[in-house]
Amino acid sequence: MAFMQAYIESVDGYMVMDEFGDMEFQYRYEDICPLCGTSGLSGEVGDRCSNCGAEIVEEFKGFAGGLSAPGYMDQTDPIYGETKAEVAEQLLYMYFDEPEEDMDEDELADLEWLEGIAAGSE
Repeated sequence: MAFMQAYIESVDGYMVMDEFGDMEFQYRYEDICPLCGTSGLSGEVGDRCSNCGAEIVEEFKGFAGGLSAPGYMDQTDPIYGETKAEVAEQLLYMYFDEPEEDMDEDELADLEWLEGIAAGSE
């Protein structure tokens, strides 16, 4: 995990659901369906993708976070939450459960940063 860095960013858009109940995020002002990858969503709650039938089920304004490898396309699936603290807590739970003595200095820096956000200091 050492080459991966934690990130949290604010997002504004919609949650899109397919026929099986799987949810994906779509940025506002983007008409590409996040589930089938084609242009087919108009960006209003209740609209359906003209290609795969996915539906925009709710507006979402909050935060997304994950781990990313700077300079590479490698990244984890994003985690969404209404607050930075909520996302930070989930990242800590999912990716930072190994003993600190087994982490390198970059991982320890991410751990400290995420713990600070989860504690409400940011």
